[in-house]
Amino acid sequence: MATRVPISLVCTECGTRGYKSSRKPEAPGPLELKKFCVTCARHTLHREAR
Repeated sequence: MATRVPISLVCTECGTRGYKSSRKPEAPGPLELKKFCVTCARHTLHREAR
């Protein structure tokens, strides 16, 4: 059984780390989600940062 790896999601616009999540270590590529950024006050792309 694979354990999940904790990650932070970083806004690509301003660099704020606003969300925390987890993922499987064998998942291909970095996680990218469109989330609301409080600093930018709009929905932006957030990328994985460990």
